[in-house]
Amino acid sequence: MVDKCEKCGCEAGCKCCEVAVQTANVKLDVVERVIRSAALKRRNVATREARNAVKENRAASKQTGKSSDGRCRLLYLNQSYERFS
Repeated sequence: MVDKCEKCGCEAGCKCCEVAVQTANVKLDVVERVIRSAALKRRNVATREARNAVKENRAASKQTGKSSDGRCRLLYLNQSYERFS
């Protein structure tokens, strides 16, 4: 059984079928690009937020002398020094 074109009723594979397939492929490419772009934007936002959190943590630890988990930086540095000496 031969497939018929929905537009003109001829056998599938005629010019109007090829145009319809090309149009569908272009639309699909556009949708894929939009999805990829949105994912990239979300990843960039997450990266920027993480980077800002690290900057804020460093600034806070410089002011208080403690890291965000409450350990004293000097104690941590002393432990590191003892470990390597």
